[in-house]
Amino acid sequence: MTELDKILLTSATTIVGGIFVYSIGRIIEKFLIEPLYEYRKTIGLITDNLIFYANTYSNPTVSSKEDKDEASKTLRRLSSELTSRMYLIPFYKCFSLFKIIPNYSSSINASSSLIGLSNALYNNDYTNIENKINNIEICLNIKT
Repeated sequence: MTELDKILLTSATTIVGGIFVYSIGRIIEKFLIEPLYEYRKTIGLITDNLIFYANTYSNPTVSSKEDKDEASKTLRRLSSELTSRMYLIPFYKCFSLFKIIPNYSSSINASSSLIGLSNALYNNDYTNIENKINNIEICLNIKT
């Protein structure tokens, strides 16, 4: 093997290795990191909207129908996003075992409570509303 062959082989190996490492990195990013990021981002949006709409669900008898409709629609959208993003995460149970994300049943329970909260806005049932908020906070490990 000549010196030129060694140089070309080393260069080719380096390039192929770089492409391989880059490809594996992108796969990990697309299939693990991005879904986890989007899921955590959704939990952040839930926290944000629970705080933002606190005046609507804390005083449902005073809030206008338009405010209730907007809050209800937003809470329902967040519920569906939470559930759909949960299913995008591969190895969900492994991540929840390490407390990186809430466990499966907590996520489903929080999603259900968000739907329940969106419905409770029209019933003026303060106890039910407070129970739903507390359940969401416990399930997603957030504080509003």
